[in-house]
Amino acid sequence: MSELQLKEVREVVRKARASSAPGPSGTSYKVYKYCPKLLLRLWYILRVFWRRGRIPDQWRVAEGVWIPKEENSTQLDQFRIISLLCVEAKVFFSAVSKRLCTYLAENNYIDTSVQKGGISGMPGCLEHTGVVTQLIREARENKGNLSVLWLDLENAFGSIPHKLVQFTLTKHHVPSRCRDLIADYYSNFRMRVSSGEITSSWHKVEIGIITGCTISVTLFSLAMNMLTKSAEPECRGPRTNSGQRQPPIRAFMDDLTVMTESVPGCRWILKGLEELVEWARMRFKPAKSRSMVLRKGKVVDKFRFNIADTAIPSISEKPVKSLGKVFDCSLRDTTSIQSTCTELDGWLKSVDKSGLPGKFKAWVYQHGILPRILWPLLVYAVPISTVETLERRCSWKACVSLLAGGTPADEELMGPLQLAVQQPQRRLFTLVSQEAIVATIHHLGNPKAKRPKDVAMFHEVTEQAMVLLDAGQEVPCELMANILKFQLLQVKASDQQRMATKKGSEEKSKAGPASATKHKASGNRANEDTPPAGVTMERQTKLRRRGEDIQTPKYI
Repeated sequence: MSELQLKEVREVVRKARASSAPGPSGTSYKVYKYCPKLLLRLWYILRVFWRRGRIPDQWRVAEGVWIPKEENSTQLDQFRIISLLCVEAKVFFSAVSKRLCTYLAENNYIDTSVQKGGISGMPGCLEHTGVVTQLIREARENKGNLSVLWLDLENAFGSIPHKLVQFTLTKHHVPSRCRDLIADYYSNFRMRVSSGEITSSWHKVEIGIITGCTISVTLFSLAMNMLTKSAEPECRGPRTNSGQRQPPIRAFMDDLTVMTESVPGCRWILKGLEELVEWARMRFKPAKSRSMVLRKGKVVDKFRFNIADTAIPSISEKPVKSLGKVFDCSLRDTTSIQSTCTELDGWLKSVDKSGLPGKFKAWVYQHGILPRILWPLLVYAVPISTVETLERRCSWKACVSLLAGGTPADEELMGPLQLAVQQPQRRLFTLVSQEAIVATIHHLGNPKAKRPKDVAMFHEVTEQAMVLLDAGQEVPCELMANILKFQLLQVKASDQQRMATKKGSEEKSKAGPASATKHKASGNRANEDTPPAGVTMERQTKLRRRGEDIQTPKYI
């Protein structure tokens, strides 16, 4: 490999995030983004390290931070470590990683149909989920057979041996200069971890790759590709409707998915993977793994898979969430879509009740809510009607027209216009007048009065206006603007309630003929249970109505 070029270093710095946290050196990407002369000087230094094949000791230290893997994490194994490294080391190994990926891709050393993660320019997560979903859907529709295993490696990044990384690089004929650089980088790497105000002492990293390092993703993907390809000859994968044979093992970093048409074939692959992972001094986690067996298009639970004498739970017992998509025994997306709609409603209500100004609410929606809602729309088969409903919830707009009369003729014309707007067929029009605002203030402004349950937010502004009106003062312009905002929110709430009611009535009308047929089919049975009109039903309660004779008990 030739020496590092200046354009490679510039490309790495240009694509890096300026807001990335600095490492032990205290220097961030922003320094090299805005100082071209410093970037040129950094390139000179990186060329020397590349030529000598040695990594400085300042680059082989990291500050670790614990982050939770799941909600309500309390145990140590429920956290992972993210390392803060020197920016100069990240720039250097980003360029090395890009060269390594190019070398592996040109020589076809990584099968992208098997390993999706860690390969630049490959939409691996979406393609991995899409292929698995397509195979399950075809097996369900064609009433075919399919066996699926979702396997999870325990502490995958932290348990992969350094010898396995070196063996993988040698097996794939990586040039010696690159292998020597990586070996020297991991030879004396030290790390300390902080949690709150407590910081541990320095520890030498003797096993596992460094999370947060720019070359660690490529090294891990290469090692996992070698392990998965070694277990493939145990059995063939399923065939799609187009006749194309799919690989039996698919991997996205440490998430493995095994798919075969027969249960014995799936067991053979699981046994081969278990032996290879044990040889690599790693292990699977049965508690987080899942299994599913389809027979004639239906989920059956009579087949079990084991890892080290521990049974793998099936999706009938515990649904699995793989790469952001939930798979359950129904093999449908209805429950997940309903959960997504419920979560969106909760997020929107939380933002509305936060009390933030409008521009901050828009920022939270754009950068917080919208990215979270786009992924479920990609991986689930969401109906277009549901998408339109979500769009209406997120993008409700009001068209406001202000009418102000200056002459008596204008006042006369405004009267018929108000009457026309208030007609029943014009349900999308809402009239807001000064008299209506005053009536709303007197109705909701009294703090002792009982308010309805469906009152809109920010109704507190009416209390302030009520105090001013009781004192005989006029409502200022700023407070009147807030009251108008409250009125628009109330219009929005009523409009959304109207649309929900309309949707419910449409669903009932669609389900009407089916329910009528069902009622007709069960009519004879219902008539048998119903007594004749002249027969009085016997009362089972011991309570007495007012005026009835109370029988005094007789004692002997």
